[in-house]
Amino acid sequence: MKRLLLGFSLIELMIVIAILGILSSIAVPAFTDYTQRARASTALMAMQPWQTAIALCWQQEGTLAPCHQWGTQGIPAVPSPLPQGLLSLAPGAMAGSIRAQLQATDAQGQPVTIELTPLPQTTQLQWQLSCSDHALGARVSHCQSALAL
Repeated sequence: MKRLLLGFSLIELMIVIAILGILSSIAVPAFTDYTQRARASTALMAMQPWQTAIALCWQQEGTLAPCHQWGTQGIPAVPSPLPQGLLSLAPGAMAGSIRAQLQATDAQGQPVTIELTPLPQTTQLQWQLSCSDHALGARVSHCQSALAL
């Protein structure tokens, strides 16, 4: 007797559902991490006008001291609304440094705070990037040290 195959058995369906569950448990966290890293990259790109302006100020003045006041010396003031990817933007603790809170979140769901600190070299500024989530597997690429909050 020939048996007609009209559909899937219950066991076949359960196996497919189990495989989909396993794959989604891996894919969802990876996608979340990817989107947060993309947000952090967008925020870093939005901060480049301030980095460029501070570097130009340093080259013209010969020191970073006058490059700490935004809205002067060719350094743009903080715009309203803020550029995409940023929750806050302000001068950092050291002269010429930039501190920002990003829309990107760390593994605990808290906004990532970063600080770009200029390190004068002979002919150019090198920027050191410190992140609040450095010890937690930073979402910001090239994070070099932990940021003291």
